[in-house]
Amino acid sequence: MADHPICKDTDAGKHDHGQCNVGLIGGFKSFDYIFALTKGGPGKSSSTLMYTIYKMAFVEMQYGKAEALAAMAFIFILVVSVAVLSIMRRKEIEA
Repeated sequence: MADHPICKDTDAGKHDHGQCNVGLIGGFKSFDYIFALTKGGPGKSSSTLMYTIYKMAFVEMQYGKAEALAAMAFIFILVVSVAVLSIMRRKEIEA
């Protein structure tokens, strides 16, 4: 996980899980940039999960599929956030 571009090492060489959590959630919140600048294009090269959910619901009128994808994205973000927070708490107790 330390090699992931979203997760960065601190100056002391320790992995900062808080930075990873914020970076991961920030990546999911990039919908407005994609929508305003490229609308997912050229092709689908800059499309994200959140933009795909928007397009599926409001352009293609597939509300059920969009809701299912949004629910899965919510659960994924929740699981990752809880995991990172529990790891951070464990690291605080060790320190």
